[in-house]
Amino acid sequence: MNDVTLDAIIQLVADVLEIPAGDLGPDTQGVDLAAWDSFGQVRIVLAAEAQFGVSLTMGEIETAGSIQGLFAAVQAAASRQGRQ
Repeated sequence: MNDVTLDAIIQLVADVLEIPAGDLGPDTQGVDLAAWDSFGQVRIVLAAEAQFGVSLTMGEIETAGSIQGLFAAVQAAASRQGRQ
């Protein structure tokens, strides 16, 4: 399990969507990126769960449509599951 940091979330999204990490920031919204469609969202969530050793709830997944939202969702899941 890796530490949940904003930089790690940015790199994860960049890797999954195959875009430069430098093009992403905390305020990046999924709707602003063509690759972050519904399939991209599923891929991002699965990658985050695997990388950080967490299981996101449906509510957390629904709030994970941005870099900051994904970061908060993964932090909440890690905290809830005693992994942070």
